[in-house]
Amino acid sequence: MGRRIAAIRDETGARIVYKSSYDKANRSSGGSFRGPGLDRGLEILAEVRERTGLPVISDVHDASQAERAGM
Repeated sequence: MGRRIAAIRDETGARIVYKSSYDKANRSSGGSFRGPGLDRGLEILAEVRERTGLPVISDVHDASQAERAGM
């Protein structure tokens, strides 16, 4: 997805921010998949940023994760 979004940026000159969540805390079912978790999720988002050059943001659902998520 990141590569495609970066290609759209390159084709159009649009200023695009990549937004994704490492923890989908707002699922309607408690048993639903919530994502890869903090550690792996942040690794994936860092890889998207490094490979595409896109600015990356994510939701933070717990204050204890804010410092790590902001790196």
